[in-house]
Amino acid sequence: MQSFLPLLVLSSTKPYSFAQLNVGGKQVYINNILSLLVTTPTRAKTDGHGAYRILAGEYQHEVVSHQNDEYVREGKIHTNTIEGYFSHLKRMIGGTHIHVSKKYLQQYVNEHSFRYVYRKEEQLMFHRILGRCVA
Repeated sequence: MQSFLPLLVLSSTKPYSFAQLNVGGKQVYINNILSLLVTTPTRAKTDGHGAYRILAGEYQHEVVSHQNDEYVREGKIHTNTIEGYFSHLKRMIGGTHIHVSKKYLQQYVNEHSFRYVYRKEEQLMFHRILGRCVA
């Protein structure tokens, strides 16, 4: 039996990604993370999940409605970046690790975020990680 935990992922046009398990699934948690990490004015693009309604007041919030078979609007508004992130994460867990425990899931998510951010860099991943260990 599979169980699912809410995962909040923020991505940017800069090489940056933030992913944190939202074990409680609470909107207050999303508010706290956004106030710490996201500056205004920021343009937020999300799907139609109700937890993101809080963005409308403080941020320029663009929504695509997957429930209405809308996946791209005006050629620019989409959630493809985050969906790509989740696709890579699922393949990493299913293909490399096969099973992960809830206890260590955040560490796997952290590893994936690091790999996802630097996936297009010319420097080899091994050298980048080794440099962080030595420094």
